[in-house]
Amino acid sequence: MSRTKSSRPSCLIMEYFAATSFIALITSPTSVLLVLAIILFHFIQSHKKVSKHPLPPGPKPWPIVGCLPTMLRNKPVYRWIHNLMKEMNTEIACIRLGNVHVIPVICPDIACEFLKSQDGTFASRPNTNTTDLITRGYLAVILSPYGDQWKKMRKVLMTHVLSPKIHQWLYSKRVEEGDHLVHYVYNQCKKSMHQGGIVNLRTAAQHYCANVTRKMTFNKRFFGEGMKDGGPGFEEEEYVDALFCCLNHIYAFCISDFLPSLIGLDLDGHEKVVMENLRIINKYNDPIIDERVQQWKDGTKKDTEDWLDILITLKDPDGNPLLSKDEIKAQITIVPKKKALIEAMEKADVKNKWEKSSWGRRLIVQKRKTALNDFDRFKLMLAKIKKESEGANILLPRPGFPIYELCAAFRSLEVQHFDLLPEKGFEADLDAIPALADQNSEVLCEFF
Repeated sequence: MSRTKSSRPSCLIMEYFAATSFIALITSPTSVLLVLAIILFHFIQSHKKVSKHPLPPGPKPWPIVGCLPTMLRNKPVYRWIHNLMKEMNTEIACIRLGNVHVIPVICPDIACEFLKSQDGTFASRPNTNTTDLITRGYLAVILSPYGDQWKKMRKVLMTHVLSPKIHQWLYSKRVEEGDHLVHYVYNQCKKSMHQGGIVNLRTAAQHYCANVTRKMTFNKRFFGEGMKDGGPGFEEEEYVDALFCCLNHIYAFCISDFLPSLIGLDLDGHEKVVMENLRIINKYNDPIIDERVQQWKDGTKKDTEDWLDILITLKDPDGNPLLSKDEIKAQITIVPKKKALIEAMEKADVKNKWEKSSWGRRLIVQKRKTALNDFDRFKLMLAKIKKESEGANILLPRPGFPIYELCAAFRSLEVQHFDLLPEKGFEADLDAIPALADQNSEVLCEFF
């Protein structure tokens, strides 16, 4: 009892200190300002005027973070979005992630409205931590938001890098790499002959694209010596793996893209991965670029041999270098994308020139033949027989379609019939065919 009574005052003292600490906390200037800010925020939100063009329907967001907590609990994200739109019975929705409004669309007509009718409004690319790192602060054209830097780099690419003249000038380098690819695949087939000549097409295609790009950019196929069979060495494999790793992280979901205040925390780990792979890419690219820039500055290099020389030698109206070293490095890291290449090819009229070539015409004919149905192929075959052989006859099944006999009669071809046996499921009477066929029998109709 004495112990209980003696502990009573100490408990009261602790409760007193706790109460006074709490009162001091809630009455501190910082806490008061925080509470007032929250009240003001909710007051503004509740009295905000509704826009004349309201946003599409969507889930109710949390303050500040939006729908990020809900999305992080429901992965994969794309399936959650599809299920959400299905529940809401809408073809367009608005999901707020942090301060960013994400507008998913599942209707083709609405998508065309975004991509065609309103393409000027939605043409810019979003700012993300990954694209900022890869482009060295949005110095390149492909991943940069719309603006003066994007316009400058796009003009450089379309005028000096992807022009028809440069495309033709680099033709020999592309042909050289095509020949090297054939040599490499042939060696791979020989090495794996005991396995049926198996070739890893993904590896061959990836490194062929990398070789062509290096040849046109740096005028070299390998960073190192490569393999004896023509395959990539350790340097090329490390470079390509790092490049594809960076590409996989472009526009991948990262929470700091929607809450910029979290960029330094790297909660998704993207920043660490991208920076490590960029270090590998720059380890091979930067020394070549630095050395080439110095060669042009010293006057030891005078001949333009590749894309890098073109970018270095560009001048502004005052005669100064048009591009900085960082702009060149940023553009070299990211090769021209598909849309830019298509625009350059359309401008050079590459498609029409290809279709007029002998190989292009041959492929067009083959494509047309594969699109023919049985009746069209039969008519084509009759015309060919009529043209090449006089007095030819054709064997047709009986029973069969009268239209085939009509086509043969129209081309003055003699028709002989072989029977289809009902008791054998209408199989051809193969025993009777040798007696019908003679030296003028050009074809046996095998469509039925």
